[in-house]
Amino acid sequence: IGGAVVRLPGHDATSNPEDEKLWQTVLPALQAGGIAPPTLPELALKLKLKEATLKDFLHRKSRSGEVMRLTPDRFYPRATLATLAATAQAVAQASASGTFTAAQYRDATGIGRGLAIEILEFLDTLAITQRVGDARKMRKDYAAVLGPAAPVSAPAKTPAAKDPKEKQHQDFSRR
Repeated sequence: IGGAVVRLPGHDATSNPEDEKLWQTVLPALQAGGIAPPTLPELALKLKLKEATLKDFLHRKSRSGEVMRLTPDRFYPRATLATLAATAQAVAQASASGTFTAAQYRDATGIGRGLAIEILEFLDTLAITQRVGDARKMRKDYAAVLGPAAPVSAPAKTPAAKDPKEKQHQDFSRR
């Protein structure tokens, strides 16, 4: 029994040969996106699938827990979410107060602010993190929910790209 759904033990809504073949195509494409997998429309385009067909499949697959729906158009493999939760835990442990901000999490993962917040809000719904004002704290061990994982490696620091006009101005001023 799962919510309002009753299933036979071991039943998987996607345990048929066609869906298994589709999963062998979809999973590598999701994994290739790393911690920022493609959105549903991007994934459908990349895999040359109808968006509605892919959405239906991913919703069915999410019932097995192998993939999880972060937002209406973004799905994550469970292992990737475990890595992102491990990163949240590492950021919290690095803080004297045991709390962290969305900005600290964004910096630790190297993803954009919007996606970082979506991930943190999803972790809140799983009761892995809890928002406290403008910060978050860890509520429970993510491994019990998502499985064990190592945190994301620190993103490479890249120097800010200079405006080409600024470079031209510098070159001109040296003459």
